Amino acid sequence: MPDRFALLTDLAAVFTPLSLTAFGGGMAVISEIRNQTVDMHAWVSPAQFLALFAIARGAPGPGSMMLATMIGWQVMGPWGAVVATLAMFLPSTAFSIGVAVAWKRYRDRLFVKRLERALLPIGAGLLLAGLASLIRLTSVSWVLLAIALMSSVVCILRPSIHPMGVIGVGALINLGAMLLP
Repeated sequence: MPDRFALLTDLAAVFTPLSLTAFGGGMAVISEIRNQTVDMHAWVSPAQFLALFAIARGAPGPGSMMLATMIGWQVMGPWGAVVATLAMFLPSTAFSIGVAVAWKRYRDRLFVKRLERALLPIGAGLLLAGLASLIRLTSVSWVLLAIALMSSVVCILRPSIHPMGVIGVGALINLGAMLLP
C-alpha cells in the first residue's frame, strides 16, 4: 500500500491538470477522470465510478468537482476529498480569473473572436468524449443504455424539465427492470 503522502500527491497530480483542461465545463474531462481513476490507478471500479458520477450529477454544485471530491474520499478519506477538491477547483479558478481580466480588456480584438470560435468545437468534442466514456461503462446492460439515451433525449427536447425529475424517472425504470425476472 503506497504511503499516505504519495496517494495525496497522486490525487493532486491527477486532478490538477484536469482542472486546467476542463474547457466547456467539468463534463469535458469526465472521460479522462474515468481513465485515470478506473483504468490507470484503479482507485474505483467501473461500477463505483458510475455510482459516484450519478451522485455527483444529482447533487447541487459543479458535478466534476463533486466527483473529484468523492473519488478523493474513496482513496484517502477526508484528506483525499480535500486534496482532490482543491486540485480540481483552485487551478481552474485562478486561470479563469486571469482569463476574465484579459478577455474584458481585449474582447474587441480579432484574435479573441477567432479564439472563441476555435475553442467551441474543442469544448464540444470533449463533451462528446465524456458522454462516449460513460456510455461504454453503462453498455453492460441494455436497460442502462436505454435509460441513458432516453434521459439525453428528454433533456434535449424538454430542457425545462428539472434534472432531478429525469434522474428519478430513470431510477424508477432501472429499479423496475431489476425487479423483473
